Amino acid sequence: GALEWQSRLGDARFDYEREVDQDTRNFVSERVALSASFRPIPGWSLRGGADYDLARGWWGSGDLALRCGQTRFGAAAGVRRYHA
Repeated sequence: GALEWQSRLGDARFDYEREVDQDTRNFVSERVALSASFRPIPGWSLRGGADYDLARGWWGSGDLALRCGQTRFGAAAGVRRYHA
């Protein structure tokens, strides 16, 4: 399932996923994820997100980016962490 919130200044999304093995009826994974975007000034945004595996207690992938797009051209800088 997912919950979302939106406003003029930004938005956020929370996701919850549970996977069950159909043969054994055991949980295979249980994860949550959060992503958000903040737009304090027109043309600028700060976006980020991360996920967490509740069953294993592990942080998964995450990212953070700053973007500027006030004209026909824009720029972005960011970091990303991948976890298998």
